[in-house]
Amino acid sequence: MNIKKQLDVIRKIVRHRIKFLTIYFQHRLNQRYLRIHLDPSIESTISVNSLGSFTTQNSKISDKRFNEEDLKLIANRVFKRASKIQLGGVSGPLNYPMLIKIVALGKQYKMPFITLKISSSNVCELSIEKLIQAGLDEIIVCVENPNCNEKSFMHRANHERIQTVFSALKTLKKSHDFQVKIDINFNSDNIFELQYLFSYFDISCADVLQLIPDKRLNRSHLNDDTQFSFYEDYLDVFSIIKTECLKHKIILKAPKNLEKYYREQILKTVFDYTFCYISPSKFWKDDFMWREETFKDYCKRIEWSKTLASTALIPRYEFRMYL
Repeated sequence: MNIKKQLDVIRKIVRHRIKFLTIYFQHRLNQRYLRIHLDPSIESTISVNSLGSFTTQNSKISDKRFNEEDLKLIANRVFKRASKIQLGGVSGPLNYPMLIKIVALGKQYKMPFITLKISSSNVCELSIEKLIQAGLDEIIVCVENPNCNEKSFMHRANHERIQTVFSALKTLKKSHDFQVKIDINFNSDNIFELQYLFSYFDISCADVLQLIPDKRLNRSHLNDDTQFSFYEDYLDVFSIIKTECLKHKIILKAPKNLEKYYREQILKTVFDYTFCYISPSKFWKDDFMWREETFKDYCKRIEWSKTLASTALIPRYEFRMYL
């Protein structure tokens, strides 16, 4: 079973005991289980607060950009334990001059899957081609329109620019072997636009289309009636999208039932235990002194194996409250 199928199987497991025991044994057997999200540079216009609760406690880099020696050390510390590495997502990754170096290091450490996340308004065909030649496995295109508060991703979006990105990727796929995934976040404001996706854009470049529900929809900003109506609307839109994806031979990754999706997410998640965020402002956990100690030494110091094993023993009802 390849690494992508392994990840899909683990992701679908609802029982937290099985998930954490799987991670526990992967850790003890020195197998790959970390999912690295690497932002090699943080633009000065982006505050650290925009990353969540990240701090600069263990950062010794003043210019907020990793140099070549930093990259080599990062690869030595965690690449052997990672099943996947994603480049970019917070800042514009294509602006970083050593992306090819990161991809090459990933392949040197036999990284199973390397992906690049870009926005639909930020792409350079030449840069992407060089990354693919270096070993990039997947490009994730985030279809978004940040200037309209995420209420509309098509009506007010720059259609020409987005379609230019899709066309460029379609051209590259004729001569290179890589996967394209299109990510679309949706909420109660833009749900109806989804049904017109294939009318607005030619997304034949895509291998995978992923529809991601807004996490806030599970909170109280929608009353019961509105929430039920939204769930019903989604079922209709989902049916239309599924038909179009089958017609265009695109894999659709989307929840079939939103109510069930939100209910199960809390039990499916092992996010804090497998997700390793790395940037010039943060490296996984705040007390990981990655310049002075190895991943193995750090895990031994904090008794990481014990944490994984004990979490697997937490009863189901306590696990919900624990998360």
